[in-house]
Amino acid sequence: MKEQLTGTVTLSQPLPSTSIFAFVNGELTDVINIKDCFNRLPQKEKQKIVSELLKWCAYETLKLTSKNI
Repeated sequence: MKEQLTGTVTLSQPLPSTSIFAFVNGELTDVINIKDCFNRLPQKEKQKIVSELLKWCAYETLKLTSKNI
């Protein structure tokens, strides 16, 4: 049975770190090293992730540029 967390979860990524720090109610609960996790993935999975990130970046860029028109 999974433990159910309650409270506020905040994710932050202080640059230039490649880790995500997860806090629950102000207490550090987890540190995820993105680079290590990503490097362990098969090539096809890496390509899917990069593709989705590029789509998201394009969408966010479109939103920003359309506001400035």
